[in-house]
Amino acid sequence: MAQAGTAELKSFGDSLFACTNDMGTCLIVCCLGPSITYGQNVDKLKGNGFMGPCLLYFCCPCFACIFAGQTRKEIREKYGLKEEPCHDMLVHCFCSPCAVCQEARELTKH
Repeated sequence: MAQAGTAELKSFGDSLFACTNDMGTCLIVCCLGPSITYGQNVDKLKGNGFMGPCLLYFCCPCFACIFAGQTRKEIREKYGLKEEPCHDMLVHCFCSPCAVCQEARELTKH
């Protein structure tokens, strides 16, 4: 139960592995790579364009766990979501395409 004055955190709307709940996004991530959807996610979150984040993910995928993990944290904080199933950076380190899809679905809901 949440303490007085604090909001209780919610779970993401879909599980990390529910990629096929949005087949369009799933196909883009699987066929073209997660960089496009990552760029769209950052644009929806911050509103400052999609090309920069898209190119960052495309050119530096080895560091995606750092910058995409930070983006996931910002999404969670904005919408009051739990850090699940583990730390944001670990989610992107081991399952970034699924995380990008989950974040896209969450951003679409809000």
